[in-house]
Amino acid sequence: MSWLDTGEDVLAFGRPGDFACVVNLSADPIELPPHRTVLVSSADLVGGRLPSDAAAWLWTG
Repeated sequence: MSWLDTGEDVLAFGRPGDFACVVNLSADPIELPPHRTVLVSSADLVGGRLPSDAAAWLWTG
């Protein structure tokens, strides 16, 4: 596991096999880091952005 550099109130980490998890704890939607596919998200993306209080697993490969 490796922590990804993100903005304030965002938790993100990468995993072996080109996976990443992003958790948006901020009050506003955020841009996701570079990725190829959103594998699963706890909320629908809004204009490609992760809404507040939501998490997404990404394939970055």
